[in-house]
Amino acid sequence: MRVITATMAVVGISLTSVASAGDPSLFASTIEPSAALAPTLLTFLFVMGREIVKDVEDLPGDHACGARTLPDRLGERRALAIALGFFVLFAALVPWPYHLQIFGRPYLWTYLLGVVPLLGVAVLLMLRDASPANLWRVSWILKLDMLLGVLVFWLGRAR
Repeated sequence: MRVITATMAVVGISLTSVASAGDPSLFASTIEPSAALAPTLLTFLFVMGREIVKDVEDLPGDHACGARTLPDRLGERRALAIALGFFVLFAALVPWPYHLQIFGRPYLWTYLLGVVPLLGVAVLLMLRDASPANLWRVSWILKLDMLLGVLVFWLGRAR
């Protein structure tokens, strides 16, 4: 689990770097650490939830090769409940960077009208049917949502 958490942190930082689109001022030492923390934390929460969904999707293959994953240890329902927790926390924290004035109104409105509703569709599909085929669809929706999220970070930077 430590390796997975470290990997997700690196992914969060990497995606945040991409979202800054080469603007080093997002990470400059003259601004508050929350300017980097907010998008990194949001990215971490979203990616962690998606990876748990992917683990549940991959459970039959993991069983076949003897891999011990979160869904294997806790069960599919509990693992999906943990993923849901990551997604709910993500959605609740979406306004945070706007209120810190890290990102402007385009960020907030695009997230609230684009990323969060698409996440809601993915969560509803996930809760309705936990079959590997359906979770594959959910995983793809979440990938598209991540791409939209990176674009929103880039487009919504406070100028």
